[in-house]
Parts: sequence; structure tokens; C-alpha cells
Amino acid sequence: MGPVITINSATLVNKGLEVIEAHLLYDIHRIEVVVHPQSYVHSMVEFTDGSTLAQATPPDMRGPVAIGLGWPERVPDAAPAFDWTKASSWEFLPLDNEAFPAVQLARHVGTLGSTAPAVFNAANEECVDAFLAGTLPFNAIVDTVAEVVAENGRPTSGTQLTFPDVLQAETWARTRARELAAATQKAAAVIS
Repeated sequence: MGPVITINSATLVNKGLEVIEAHLLYDIHRIEVVVHPQSYVHSMVEFTDGSTLAQATPPDMRGPVAIGLGWPERVPDAAPAFDWTKASSWEFLPLDNEAFPAVQLARHVGTLGSTAPAVFNAANEECVDAFLAGTLPFNAIVDTVAEVVAENGRPTSGTQLTFPDVLQAETWARTRARELAAATQKAAAVIS
């Protein structure tokens, strides 16, 4: 994993992006996020009869990526298999929305639709870059993204979304996130 993905895993922005994807790509509205510390289960689908199917591999993204790239075929030996003869425990814990506000913010962004997901993603990328450069504290990443999303407001509904609209929103979000990150850095410098 690269540095942006590592930070997104720590803030759970990665899960927020997955919630947006599932919501917008598949028109799914009942999406739950749980914390699974062992990282074996990559996704689960619960059916109306109460049964659940899970996509699971050892903590390695080669399996899920191979499924996406090879669908509907399976890619042989794409990922390591479980050794089912060894004992293991799998935990699933409720998401602490207070500790990880990025998921709730992503849900909001997904319901806004239009250019809001592009704004969310672009602002996050800029904030992560600022954090990695040492100019934005870790706990200010999601707060800054939320501020950019709020300033963007509710995208106009009922109009046809165009690629230039998305690019314009993304450019604005990147610029605004950099401005807010710089303001945060200046405020922190004044305090210390």
C-alpha cells in the first residue's frame, strides 16, 4: 500500500469511498461498515433470507483485485489461500462514528451525489498530501475535508452532470483544501 492508501485506512476514508461506490454504482442504500481487525473479510452481502456471503482472503488485496479484473472468471493463484487447519478468530466490531467521522461524511456525500464525491475525494487527497508534508495535523484531515464538502454545498439536482463539471469541482476542492490546510498551519504556528 502507498502512503495515501495507508492514511485513508487510518482515517477510514477508504471505507467511506467504498460506501460511496456501492451506493452510486449499485444503488444500494443499506450499507453497514464494521471494523474487522484481522482484515480477512473484504466484503459481505446479506440476503433477504438472512444468509450472508463473504469474500475473504488472508490480509492481501491481490484476491479482491483479481476478482475485479477477472470477473466473471477466477484468476488462478491470484492470492494466498487460508490454511483452514490452523485456528483463528474473526472479530466484527461496530464502527465508532465519533472516532471515524469520515464514513458518516462519505454517506452524506453519497446522498448528495453530483460532483460531491469528486469534491470529497479531491479534498481528501490534498489533505493527505499536506499531512504527509507535515503541514496539516492528522486529526485535521477529515475536519478539513468536511469543511470543503460543506462549502461546496448541495450540488444542483435535475441537471445533466458533465465531465467538465466534475473537473471544475475537483479543481475547486483541491484549491480550497490547500487554502484551508495552509490556514491551519498558520494558526498552529501562531499558537506555538
